[in-house]
Amino acid sequence: MSNNTVLSVSQLLTTLQSLLNVTNTRRQKIYGEIGAFKQYPSGHCYFTLKDNDSMIQAVLFKTQYAELESRSEANLGILLREGMNVEIEAELNIYKPRGQLQIICKHIRALGQGSILQLLEARKKKFAALGYFDEERKKAITPFCFEIGIVTSRETAALQDVIKIFSQASIKVRLHIFDTAVQGQGAGKLIAAQIQKANRYPLDCILVCRGGGATEDLLCFSDEIVLDAIYESHIPVISGVGHQIDMPLCDLVADVRTPTPTAAASFVVETLASTHRTIMSHIQGLRARGQGFVNDIKLRLQILNPRSAIGSLLQTIKNKKQYLDHMQETFTHCLRQHIKQNRSRLEFIQSYLLETEPCQILKKGYALVHDPKKTQLITRRTMTKDKIHMVLEFWDGELTVVKKPLP
Repeated sequence: MSNNTVLSVSQLLTTLQSLLNVTNTRRQKIYGEIGAFKQYPSGHCYFTLKDNDSMIQAVLFKTQYAELESRSEANLGILLREGMNVEIEAELNIYKPRGQLQIICKHIRALGQGSILQLLEARKKKFAALGYFDEERKKAITPFCFEIGIVTSRETAALQDVIKIFSQASIKVRLHIFDTAVQGQGAGKLIAAQIQKANRYPLDCILVCRGGGATEDLLCFSDEIVLDAIYESHIPVISGVGHQIDMPLCDLVADVRTPTPTAAASFVVETLASTHRTIMSHIQGLRARGQGFVNDIKLRLQILNPRSAIGSLLQTIKNKKQYLDHMQETFTHCLRQHIKQNRSRLEFIQSYLLETEPCQILKKGYALVHDPKKTQLITRRTMTKDKIHMVLEFWDGELTVVKKPLP
């Protein structure tokens, strides 16, 4: 091929594939750690094979999957899981639609646990020895969960699922969202900080939520700083991280572990519904006892001689009336105390909202900086690099400014 030949992208990839086909390196034995494993309805499996410095996409087609599954010495359900070290005999291949180098697996042999699973196992033993997982230290969930904190990302579908569950419940609650990253470098520190922040609010419980994902994606929920934050929380924590098969270490420290974010919200809703049913049952019982007493008096008045028994009956009625008055006074006192507690909580929240209302903050001498069309909020000096005109928003109006270089 001449150096002056101009190829299309497809021709280039076809040429590279041809080179792989004619060289002895097309079929190669490779070892590494499995990550992001997923099997599709077609039966094909896709995952990454990685070491400390690199990774490559891997494909295991349905036919090879069936062969591995049928071999008793290589039970696939045990062999292929995230975090396992494996040795793979594979063919190098170029996936043309993406221009991506990948390996097509032919044979797979397990080598042992990968670095991630070893890290999680060591951390699990450490915190178990410290008593973080002990059932006796876990806090009970109050039957009156009306103020609920949710530590998750505002961008996740998991949050929308949780909000939907609470919005469909017959008993209304107040949700407080504590936005945080839920994967990636530094996510564990942010999650822990939001759990600590939630503990400064008058909440009844805290939900820590995130949808399922690869083991690497959920690793931040097993960070030591997150485990410490949950352990030190004075507010009960409910974990709803991942799907049914996922078990980050935060599940073991949390006061209640649920398999999914939806299940976490459903647990709180069912707790409230159970409390409501219990209260209604007691109310109905009191009504039944009161009606039974009235019926009993009516029957006695019909059977006994009114002249000889009237004094005794009047005294009985008086005693029962006094008992009912006492019960009513007790119930009213309890109800007033409950209303008083909730009023104090409401006043705290109202005061906090007034203090943090954007207009109030601007009155302290701050201003918001927008682009001319007010489609973007400028929060850093570097964002003004390609902008000449900007809009300053004060609490009582706006001002357009022009950026000029210093003389």
